[in-house]
Amino acid sequence: MVIDYILFLTIACSLAIIANFLRFKGRDTVNKWVLILSSLVFIEIYGFLSDFTYFSLSLLLVISISVISFGLIGGITSSLLAFLQIVVLQDENAILIVSGYIVFVVGLFFATRYMRAVTSESHDRLSILLNNSKQLNLFREVSLTMQQTLNLEKLLQTILTTVTAGYGLGFNRAIIMLTDKSGTRLKGKMGTGPMTVAEGLKTWEEISRKKYDLNDLIQMKGKVETTDQKLNDRVKTFEISLEQESFLSRTLESGIPCHLDGLDQTDEILKGFVAEFNIAELAVFPLVSQGNKVGVLLVDNPVNKKSITAAEIDSVIPLANQAAIAIYQTHLYNQIENMALRDGLTNLLNQRAFQNQLEEFSLVGDGTILSLIMIDIDSFKHFNDTNGHLIGNQVLVKLSEVIQNTLADGQLAFRFGGEEFSVLLSGADTKRAVEVAESIRENVANTSFPYEEKQPFGNLTISVGVATKKVTDSMQIQELIDSADKALYEAKRTGKNRVVAGKGVLHDE
Repeated sequence: MVIDYILFLTIACSLAIIANFLRFKGRDTVNKWVLILSSLVFIEIYGFLSDFTYFSLSLLLVISISVISFGLIGGITSSLLAFLQIVVLQDENAILIVSGYIVFVVGLFFATRYMRAVTSESHDRLSILLNNSKQLNLFREVSLTMQQTLNLEKLLQTILTTVTAGYGLGFNRAIIMLTDKSGTRLKGKMGTGPMTVAEGLKTWEEISRKKYDLNDLIQMKGKVETTDQKLNDRVKTFEISLEQESFLSRTLESGIPCHLDGLDQTDEILKGFVAEFNIAELAVFPLVSQGNKVGVLLVDNPVNKKSITAAEIDSVIPLANQAAIAIYQTHLYNQIENMALRDGLTNLLNQRAFQNQLEEFSLVGDGTILSLIMIDIDSFKHFNDTNGHLIGNQVLVKLSEVIQNTLADGQLAFRFGGEEFSVLLSGADTKRAVEVAESIRENVANTSFPYEEKQPFGNLTISVGVATKKVTDSMQIQELIDSADKALYEAKRTGKNRVVAGKGVLHDE
């Protein structure tokens, strides 16, 4: 008896090892068959060693596994096979036993189905709770990041990274387009994601290898050049009229997200997007705040080709709403900030903006060559006394236009106060600054102003002072202003309508 028991354990252990080895080599269906057959062999060996005592009862193990693996059909089939085995053993209770098997199969089938339903429901609830928890944490982090910046570019980077990052909502690619001031056109502003599958896989590998989290990715954007730059270059070329019927205008008008699967080839604008970005499926979210149409957010999955589900669309809606509010508030802030830094009459930058700009140069303190041009209208008190302040204001507006039109990109003009104006030239030495100043003076002299014939020279003219310094701190800034003021005074003293460069400053460095 002991020998039989040891033999039985040896065979059982060997069978278990072989079954587990085979189980990891095959698919799910193969695994089920391995489990059933190994159980059957186990029962047969047990029956043989025990002279088939309780053999019919032992077969319930195989029947149970068949029900769990293949449902009702599997259970009934295994019951019939068990019945044939019992008949072969000439058990006189074969009919009664197989009837019991059938009852057992039906009961176990409904019991397992109920348990699976309960387990599935519990799993679904847990999945929803975990997903909701993830989204709440995500929105909390994003909300804090959004509140910490009023820089539009940084804000858009945060939104797009949140939509595409694996720690975020996990889409492969996202694009933001914003409405212009008139509200009649959409302009591409920024995109995150690859243009090709190869680029996407390379990016994922890099993120996985370096274990970036959401905050890491947000901080990275804008600091290093990535494959996103290719997408950005394409996105910024797109400008769409909202007066033309399209999927974009419909989405903004309705205020409801749009899911495009099986893309409409009659929509010319959509066809353009499909061709440009190789889109197979697309979701579009309106960015609307307090009835103001801010723009649209577009997402797709060009790399993993994953279908966009209704649940995923629902998960983006709160972020899109939050993004719309943040972008709109940033627009308002920038408008107010722009108003605070602009002269109300001429629309040039004002003295506050002038001081801010100089402070930025002093804070950098890297020895940048900075030239300052100070401009004053000659005999302007005489002009106002003769023609009135309303005409004087017209002259100030026209003069500011002449100055602005003379300057190149990056050269900043300011209304310093009254009839005084200033120009900042970063990186320009004295020679270059004098050339710019002389161009402004000549353009003013050659421009026709109202009632200028009543001026002492017969036309309206300006005097200009120029100074240049290597800026390292606020003291250097003040010296630059004082030097330009002295040069301007010298231009006035020596006859007006001329440009004078300050002494003791950099020349041609």
